[in-house]
Amino acid sequence: MASPVFGVKVQYNDTVFDTLPFVKPKKVQKTESTPKKEKKTYRPPDTHYYK
Repeated sequence: MASPVFGVKVQYNDTVFDTLPFVKPKKVQKTESTPKKEKKTYRPPDTHYYK
């Protein structure tokens, strides 16, 4: 139900509920000050049996 007098209300099983306004949360921006980690891949030693 919507009205300029009481705003928006919801009815379910003959019960009327008040609603709260939905406010989107602000986006958190990533900071550039955090250093990025270097990606390291595993390399077996030369004595490994697969080599």
